[in-house]
Amino acid sequence: MNSIELQNRYYDSIVENYSLHCQNGGDYNNFKNLINYDLCFQKIDELIIDELLVTWCYHDCISKYWTTKLITDLLLPVNIDDLIKNRLHSKDTEDNIIEYYYFEKYNDFLSAKDKFSTSFK
Repeated sequence: MNSIELQNRYYDSIVENYSLHCQNGGDYNNFKNLINYDLCFQKIDELIIDELLVTWCYHDCISKYWTTKLITDLLLPVNIDDLIKNRLHSKDTEDNIIEYYYFEKYNDFLSAKDKFSTSFK
């Protein structure tokens, strides 16, 4: 998928999730804050998938802010083979499974998010 197609897919998903957010009583500013919340994605550990550095987060962290639909629409799950290659753990100290998610191309998400912000002010 090229960059424009991915930006459009991200944008369409953002708009759809915004509509659902509003149907459930949310407003524009609240939704904008949700998609602008990026602390979950600021990691010390690098994650490389298909030889590219990706922007990633823990499912448990982002699920506190984003709905399941927003997560599955915008993020991809990291598979176990990629975790092994990156020497990241699939379980915590209590043996709970850790789920990782990442943006296929974070800059395309940022472009789509900016387009949404200017379109829906």
